[in-house]
Order: sequence, then structure tokens, then C-alpha cells
Amino acid sequence: RSPDAPTSNTEEEDEARGTWGEGKEEAEGEEEEEEDDFGDASEEESEDPWAVELQEKYVAWRQTVDQVPHNFFKLVRVIMNVLGSMKKLYQAAAGRNQQRAAALQKPGNQRTIKERFLVEEVIVRYKYFRNLLPEQTSALTKHVYHKVYAAGDNIYKDGDPASAYYIVASGHVQILRKRENDDSKRVVVAEHFTGESFGEATLSLGPKTRHTTIGFCYSQCEIFTITRQGYMETVAKSHFERVQAVTTLMKQLPCFRPLLKSDQGRQLLDLAAAAFVERVVPQGTVVVQQDEESDINFFYLVKKGRLQVIR
Repeated sequence: RSPDAPTSNTEEEDEARGTWGEGKEEAEGEEEEEEDDFGDASEEESEDPWAVELQEKYVAWRQTVDQVPHNFFKLVRVIMNVLGSMKKLYQAAAGRNQQRAAALQKPGNQRTIKERFLVEEVIVRYKYFRNLLPEQTSALTKHVYHKVYAAGDNIYKDGDPASAYYIVASGHVQILRKRENDDSKRVVVAEHFTGESFGEATLSLGPKTRHTTIGFCYSQCEIFTITRQGYMETVAKSHFERVQAVTTLMKQLPCFRPLLKSDQGRQLLDLAAAAFVERVVPQGTVVVQQDEESDINFFYLVKKGRLQVIR
């Protein structure tokens, strides 16, 4: 080899290394450019409206899912509070019913103001007492009693003193009368169901009157009993005042004036007045219509207001 060979080899190696280094730098530069291009492409893709909307929906969905346990337990708490309130109301109502039942068993003159108020809550539910004045209703609370009868029991028998007015709180009551030729057999002359009353006709005949019928419980019955004194001081008085008001109105009508000429006519007028039932009719209501059965079964008096007859 010549003395310059090592030198030339070294130079060639250096040149080769230099060339390789430049190639490496160029390759690295190309890779960086490709990465920049890819990054730019990613940025362009992330700016796509569809991708942004999808991302927002995903975030909203995650928030909803995260809130589900909180909303569920909140709903459970609301339900538990409602159930607790219902339980308290039920317990309060049960307590009032127990107090009312105890008050109805006590003598009327021994009831406290609170107990009389509990009794009043019951009697105002029935239509027979809705026309009473407040002071009459309050006085009636001293004369009301309550009793439960089993099926087959007699509330009263024929020959018993007529001493009470009866209201059927629940059940089915039959009024029976003995056959004239056979005392062992009975005939049903009337029936009363929940919310109805009986006994007023016998009370109106006088204090010494006795029943000629039998009050028979066809099923288990709850009966409210009003003493004779309570009935005459409140219900009967209110009924008499109502009848007097209707009689005064009837006397003003020409069709009833012939009845005023005799005692018998005036008695018939009072009986007719007692048969009237007062009803409040809203404006625009059709009271009676042609070809209806009510057209021939009822007679109408306009106590207050204006009624038009249209053909």
C-alpha cells in the first residue's frame, strides 16, 4: 500500500460518514415534516363539526349517567316523605274516629266541646241536617248516639215507645208489619239503605206513640239515633219552618187560593208544602224537557230566580 492509503481511506470514511449524516438529517427532517402533516391533519379532523357535536353529546351523556344515582335517591326520599305524611294522616284520622266513637257512647250532657265538634263532623254529612242553623246543629250534638246491629237484629219492635229518629250510616234496614190474620208472618212495608232515615212519622204523632212496625236489620247496620227531644228541637223545627216558607209562597199563587177557603183545604196545602224538596239549579240548566217522565211526575215552584219556558 502507498503511504497515502490510510489517509485516503479515512477521508473516504469521513466523507461517507458525512454523507450518511446528511442523509440521516434529511430523513429525520422528512419524518418531522410527515409528523407535522399528520398533526395538521389531526387538527383539521378535530375541527370537523360532526366530531365536535359527537364529543359534546358524549360529554352530556356522561353527565346524565353520573347524575342518575343522585336523582334516583332524591326520588326515593320524596316517596318516603309522601308515605310518611300519609301514615301520619291515617293515624290522625284513626285517632279522631276512636275519639268520636267514644264520644257517641257518652251521655250527651257529659260531652266536652271537642267531643261535640267530633260528633258534628258526622251529622253534617247527611242531607237531613244541611238546612239546620249552626246553633241547631250544635244543639243536636247532645242528642246523637251510635250503635252497630248484627244482621237479624231488631232496632225496635212493635209496641216499643217511639222515642228516636234513625239514620242508616251503613247497611240495609227493612220495616216490617205483621199480617192482620197471621201474626207469625210479616210484610215488608219499607226499606232503607245507607244515607237514608226513618222514624220521623211516628215521632210527629205525639210523645206517647208506640211503634206498630218492626225495624229489622237485613244486614249488619250502623245506625245513628237521635232522641225525640233532639229531633223536635232541631230537625222538626227546621222542617216546620221550611214548610211554612213554602206554604206562604203557595198562598200567593192563584191555583192554590181556592184551598184557603176551608180548613180541609188549608190542611191539604200544608201537606203539599211538606212534600216539596228545595233544590238549587245552576244558571243555564234545563229543569224539565218535553216528553220526559219528570214532566208529569213533578210540580215546580220558583222560590227565587228566573225561569224561561221555551217552545
